[in-house]
Amino acid sequence: MGLGSTFTGNIRLLAEHVPNHERGGLFAAIYLVAYLAFGLPVIVAGLFISALGLTTISIVYAAVIAVSATIGLVLQIRVR
Repeated sequence: MGLGSTFTGNIRLLAEHVPNHERGGLFAAIYLVAYLAFGLPVIVAGLFISALGLTTISIVYAAVIAVSATIGLVLQIRVR
């Protein structure tokens, strides 16, 4: 529910610091990273689902997300 407003807020925040003639490249980079972040895990899961099964893929995917979130949290705490 908060993804759209957070995404829009971050784009507005970044756009203020980039010259007008470079904003197209900034937006292209942002959307490229966003689509890769949402698309690649699904494609990888689809490649392995027939060999491992839906339950195993779901557990592995959840574990990767949990580990990634934990690493991100630890790094944020260390930076502060």
